[in-house]
Amino acid sequence: MQVRRWIVAVGVGCALIAAAGCGIAGDGVRIAEDAGDAGTGPVPDSQPHPAEGEAFSVDPVAVLREDPEVRQDIKDLVARPCTGDGYDGSWYPVDTVYATVAGTDVQVVVIDVLGCTPPYPCATGYASYVYRLWEDGPEQAFAAEETSTTVVVTDGEFSLEWPVWLPGDDTDCPTGLDSAPLTWDGDELVEGG
Repeated sequence: MQVRRWIVAVGVGCALIAAAGCGIAGDGVRIAEDAGDAGTGPVPDSQPHPAEGEAFSVDPVAVLREDPEVRQDIKDLVARPCTGDGYDGSWYPVDTVYATVAGTDVQVVVIDVLGCTPPYPCATGYASYVYRLWEDGPEQAFAAEETSTTVVVTDGEFSLEWPVWLPGDDTDCPTGLDSAPLTWDGDELVEGG
């Protein structure tokens, strides 16, 4: 499956949450016009091997579909491109951010599952995953499957962020934000630090 990847900085979205009080729906992943449907299209056997000095890249939809640790309801959210008002049938509800863990040479990808809700100021995500990128394929290193919880990476440092309702907030749009650090333990990300 040929996929055009859009890399979206999760940190920018979270800064917007803090500044504006609401999240911003991401750009997702778009398929080439002739690529077909992710629910029925072929899935790569493994991620490509980069040349020396090049970064890894993955098909985030395929990674989630192939991971037995990802819940089925999350897989269902990314099984097909979004359709309906505002969608042209080529947008998959997934955002990706590539990073290197601070102080290491460990490359990872953060995959956020957004869902196919119309893009409005308080749209929320459904899950956030971090995969370590190996030559023979990605390996899940962290999962946050609570709605609106997001893994944020800034300069190789990771944190888990979630919205908090403050007095006077609209029930659909919290203006507060809370976070907890995530620490690399040599194999995966763990809460605390």
